[in-house]
Amino acid sequence: MNAPLKRDEQIELMKNAAERHERLMHKWVKDTTVRSALARPAKGQKERSDYTRNDVTIARCG
Repeated sequence: MNAPLKRDEQIELMKNAAERHERLMHKWVKDTTVRSALARPAKGQKERSDYTRNDVTIARCG
């Protein structure tokens, strides 16, 4: 049985993996269908987080 890719092709794929992944993620993030699917809670998951954000200025030195 032969390997699907030659050694040099495998090395090239590994070198460019991060760049390819980044391009794919940017493509997914731009897609409105994907964004809406990732934004809504999964079945059984809470609608809201237990955490809240409160921006207040506190006293500090300097």
